[in-house]
Amino acid sequence: MKHLQINAEVSERLREFVTQRFQARGRFDVLETLSGISASKWKNFFYKKQEATQELLHFWAENFSDDSLYPSGNQFIDLLPSSKDVSARLRELIEQKFQSRGRFSALENLSGINESKWKSFFYGKQGATQELLQFWCNYSPESENWLLNGVFTGGIEGYPFTTPSPTLSETTLSDRLIWAISEWASPQGEQLFKYLSQKSTGKIKSDEWEKMILGSMEPSIQMIEVVCKQRPYFSEWIITGHAKATPQVDPTDSGSIKNWNEHMKFKPK
Repeated sequence: MKHLQINAEVSERLREFVTQRFQARGRFDVLETLSGISASKWKNFFYKKQEATQELLHFWAENFSDDSLYPSGNQFIDLLPSSKDVSARLRELIEQKFQSRGRFSALENLSGINESKWKSFFYGKQGATQELLQFWCNYSPESENWLLNGVFTGGIEGYPFTTPSPTLSETTLSDRLIWAISEWASPQGEQLFKYLSQKSTGKIKSDEWEKMILGSMEPSIQMIEVVCKQRPYFSEWIITGHAKATPQVDPTDSGSIKNWNEHMKFKPK
């Protein structure tokens, strides 16, 4: 069976179609008779106890093709690998990225996925769903390889850094600055934002660092200055997206990494 994309918008459209096609009285019994899917599943979905399932979507798409669940045509997806290890890595990434205070409301705001789902997952009541995995891979593509496969490096021979290589072919200034912070700073979550504030001698508040790292604000000149002072060999790459002169290094480019390794080999102790 091909798997259809599931999100809040698709679920809401399906609820609207159910309302339009089936009168309230006896609605779920009729749906059970037509679909072979239990009335309780229809009720749980309709009253928003859960999102649409593959079972419900396929039934609707096959029997009511005039209803546009997907305005641009049915959207099929490749399932991402999901296991206990993947779930554990996603929980670790969430803990690293989001401080405990307001963690789930921040995730809901970014993803559009109800915070109750994030809580149920984070506290181990359920494993990582396709919805959560798809969001995370889009939100943080640089961590996708590690999340799904447990592999840190980007596959570049001689890769010398502990943080995975950025996976985007075109990175933004924010992407590069956040990557450099990950490569430099060991604190995580709330402690990371406090640490960065301390490194800026209090000129940049911890909540400003948090907003920048979570993507709700662009980095300031002051932030760029703080990071470039700590990792000067990334400065050119952070600012321009390229590294041309040793000892600058572009962690996405194998030639640049080779030059960097040669530089480090002959660097005076």
